[in-house]
Amino acid sequence: MVGPSPRSDVGVRSLKPTVDFYLVVCRFLRLPNLLTAASNVLMGGVISGASGEDLFVAAAAAMALYGAGVGWNDLVDETRDRTLHPERPLPAGLLSRVQAWRIVGGLGGAGMLMAATLGGRAFVFGLGVAASIAAYNLWAKSHQAWGPLAMALCRGFNVAMGLSLGA
Repeated sequence: MVGPSPRSDVGVRSLKPTVDFYLVVCRFLRLPNLLTAASNVLMGGVISGASGEDLFVAAAAAMALYGAGVGWNDLVDETRDRTLHPERPLPAGLLSRVQAWRIVGGLGGAGMLMAATLGGRAFVFGLGVAASIAAYNLWAKSHQAWGPLAMALCRGFNVAMGLSLGA
């Protein structure tokens, strides 16, 4: 089953697992922006002399966590986005809340699992990213000083994850 049951999708256009559905998911995750999270990890890795598979896994973990954070943000802001960003997948009815939560949960879990495979320090920095995302989405973004700080912490923890892989 690709989507939620019809009962939970009232008012949402049905999308079968087609190219259209995957394009909607890419829009939901702001796909091009995912690379910016990887660049933070890669910067830390280059500075620390890290290379190879672990650096690739850390970059993938950062991208997964970033995607989870962006998706969660859209879920939190869905009501506001009906006015400010009606073209986004949730307010446009192209993606249901159930589908969105599945994507967010899957990416968040995958990101943390990947970070865990890298060992203790990288996992701790992955937790830092996840905690900063939660702080931003649940509280900080509505405060002028704390929102940018939470976002900066996400970036800083990504760099630290890359740094932790070096010699």
